[in-house]
Amino acid sequence: MAASENNTLVSADIVPVTSRRRTLSGIGFANIWIGMAIVISVFSFGASGIGGMGIVGVVTATFVANLVIAVIASLTGDIGVEHGLSFATYLRAPFGLTGVHLPAVARGVVASCWFGINTYIGALAINYFTLSLFGIDNWFLWFIVFAVVQVVNTMLGISAIDKFASLAAPCIIIITCWMFYRVNDLATLNNINILGYVPPQPSDSIWLITMCANMGMWAALACDIPNMTRSLKCPVGERNWLKRNVNNWVPQFLTLPIIESFIAAIGAISYLTTGNWNPVEVIQQQAEGSTLLILLVMVILAQKLDIPYYDEDMIKLASKELNVDESVVREENETATNDLVHALTAGGMFAAKEYEASKSDVMFEVQSQIVRDLARKSSCIIVGRCANYVLDQAHVPTIDIFVVANLEDRIRTVMARNHLSSDEAEAYINKMDKRRGAYINYYTAYAWGNPQYYDICVNTSHKNLNDLADHLASYINSIAPQTAAPAEVSEGMAPGGVPSPAGLA
Repeated sequence: MAASENNTLVSADIVPVTSRRRTLSGIGFANIWIGMAIVISVFSFGASGIGGMGIVGVVTATFVANLVIAVIASLTGDIGVEHGLSFATYLRAPFGLTGVHLPAVARGVVASCWFGINTYIGALAINYFTLSLFGIDNWFLWFIVFAVVQVVNTMLGISAIDKFASLAAPCIIIITCWMFYRVNDLATLNNINILGYVPPQPSDSIWLITMCANMGMWAALACDIPNMTRSLKCPVGERNWLKRNVNNWVPQFLTLPIIESFIAAIGAISYLTTGNWNPVEVIQQQAEGSTLLILLVMVILAQKLDIPYYDEDMIKLASKELNVDESVVREENETATNDLVHALTAGGMFAAKEYEASKSDVMFEVQSQIVRDLARKSSCIIVGRCANYVLDQAHVPTIDIFVVANLEDRIRTVMARNHLSSDEAEAYINKMDKRRGAYINYYTAYAWGNPQYYDICVNTSHKNLNDLADHLASYINSIAPQTAAPAEVSEGMAPGGVPSPAGLA
């Protein structure tokens, strides 16, 4: 290096990495692969595949593709393991000192595109939380911040990447398993047999297409994998390929094929049950029509009580019962009948509802029956749907909870969830409050938001949701032996007749 200070062909970042400078272990390499393997496009590959073959075909096509990639990457990675050479350095042999710029730049363009896509997705996630919690809405700011953090982490070297990956990998695995649980739960709710699913129009070529799509995504990385394997610890002077590359091929074979197949299965199940291949959006959409914070409280509470909870699931059950699309059910959900409009469209000014029920009336009856069936089957948590009134009329004991929050918190939540301005979010909240109040007043004899119709009223603003769930669980457990009751949760204005809406929309 001292003799080559003025040589532009030699620099500190491309000289071979010697044994004593290598810090990356096999476990560290596996953690890095886990982080890389969670790619959003794999969800779409699974969704595309399920349209022409069963779930077994999706999983096997993905597994075989990534098994081939693992083989190629392991073989290519040996250049880094044995000689400590980088991608740009070893390509000088086949391409020459000038021609090497072509594959290097091509690979750099692909890497930059993926860096931008993943940074954008991460920035949107950060922005969602900052908007919900602090009212800060600036995704471009978080894009810059997130990009800078990643660049700095990379500049610190492979040791910094290794440390970060060791923290991120367990979180990624837990989140992925949770995604699988949620989408699989949706499939069960819709009575879809995932393993036995046969597409309406099977395709003979879809397996090969899915496999090639998965291989194509990782082909470039399989070529330049020596950029990472050159930092792997390995036995000095070991001539046996398997022993020399144990920290190279073992992590790749144990992570990439297995995790990618799992991700593809999640995308396939998500698309099969909801028509959306992105499980992140699917799970987020489960909060539509109710509050994100309320759902968080209820999820925590359901876990502490070890009982199921139902919210948007009611729409899926109702659409199945009525044999109509979910969008139709969602449109009529919590919408009170307009007697004049219904009378005119039902066959005359004096048409009676008992002769031809409106769609919203039918919806209310179907959901009421579902509420009664769920409550009689086992203890559960039911969000909204006039469940307290329905179950009271059916003489099913309940513990009724009214969940509220301050208006400013509601506005931040709606701004983040629906991508609205502050004024638009407040107008939306007022509209939904009026709609929900009219719905309950029309179908029940109760007044929405009146504390006398609930056992307990809680305000989620400035509260620790885990602590709040602990208190609710303690209260329910203290009286549940006497009531054996399902919990019905409502949402809306603050108790006590506060004129402005304070519940979460």
